[in-house]
Amino acid sequence: MSHLLRSVTLSAALFSAAMLSAQGIGDFFGNFFQNPRPVESSGREGAKFVYDVNFNYAFVNNEFDASDGYFVPSGTIAAARLTPYIGFEINRGAFGSHRLMAGIDVLKNFGANPISYGAENDPSLENKALLREVTLWYQYARKFGKTDFFAAAGVFPRHLCRGKYTTAVFSDGVRFFDNNAEGLMLRWKRPRSNYEVILDWNGLYGTDRREQFNVLTYGECYLSEHLYLGWQGMFHHYANSANVGGVVDDHLLNPFVAYDFTKAVPVEVLTVSAGAYLGYQRDRRKGKEYKTPLGGSLVTDVRNWRVGLRNELYYGADLMPLFNDTDNAGIMYGANLYFRSGSWKISKDGKPGFYDNAELYWRPLISEFVDIKISAIAHFLPGFIGWQQLVILNFDLEKIGRQPATAKKQRREQERRPQNYYL
Repeated sequence: MSHLLRSVTLSAALFSAAMLSAQGIGDFFGNFFQNPRPVESSGREGAKFVYDVNFNYAFVNNEFDASDGYFVPSGTIAAARLTPYIGFEINRGAFGSHRLMAGIDVLKNFGANPISYGAENDPSLENKALLREVTLWYQYARKFGKTDFFAAAGVFPRHLCRGKYTTAVFSDGVRFFDNNAEGLMLRWKRPRSNYEVILDWNGLYGTDRREQFNVLTYGECYLSEHLYLGWQGMFHHYANSANVGGVVDDHLLNPFVAYDFTKAVPVEVLTVSAGAYLGYQRDRRKGKEYKTPLGGSLVTDVRNWRVGLRNELYYGADLMPLFNDTDNAGIMYGANLYFRSGSWKISKDGKPGFYDNAELYWRPLISEFVDIKISAIAHFLPGFIGWQQLVILNFDLEKIGRQPATAKKQRREQERRPQNYYL
């Protein structure tokens, strides 16, 4: 069974990638390896100073006492982040543009009041602890025929990515607090498709710290104006530390087909998506003992007057079968191994079952550079296990320079995707 699943998973991934990539392979590889010629500076070409500022506010209140917090712990995320970036861009016309960027990630957890240096002995309360991380990256953008290619390398913000990964990949907490990727991203956009691959190196080998990395991929291919195919996927490699041996693999692929009914009905958005979840997990200490969770999902999203209802229904196996297992040091894998929401454990006894989350939300339109979502999400497995209240605000200064028509089109495309569940 495990070998069959691996074959099906690999075949699905290769077929999807080949189908999408074939559209732009002539444009991309036919032009990428040309020897660049010097480009004389003119109005749009040359070097210039660039900057951006992002602000994120998140209030996520988890109330899961109905299930004793077994799937998702009760608690509250209440925090704000300011991420300014500066750098310079060199535009080489037909040969693309290059950017070198650097920035800081300032994060404030509400209630954790900073103090002056030396007032207490806890370093986490000092003002300088608000400077959470430094970002520095190189990015390259170029058009190859009808293919828009984008690459980033270094420590870069995740908002450069375009994939719409659900809570089966990132939980709310991981999505907000792990705001930057460390590694490499490649992204392609065609008139009828888009896809990306990200290598995120999120663990450096240390005394107790495990070496680990995550490969993420997302893609969409539009077969018609209304029908499209896509996938989200992850390949998580959780390796050794100096004190703790053992390697664990957590792989997940979610191919889906979606249909946009919006133009056929008198509402702002109506989309339906059906997909499969194909998992492959292995604790290599146990030899050839594989975990191959399988399942299927149906996602619907309907919205009018900026008020919507999104429902995600899943039936299948536990997508976190190693959650309660322990490593050689006796430490439970838990959230150290899994980045997804705990709701995907599906059942307390490990048996397959139903999982449903229903989200009632409001997304008021304030500006093309401000995105706000206020929502309440009820979770069922299949009985009621808890609910969440969310207020999410994102501000992106760079969007101010975009043409209103372009910004409106990008917002409309993003909001109509039934996979769209993000902070």
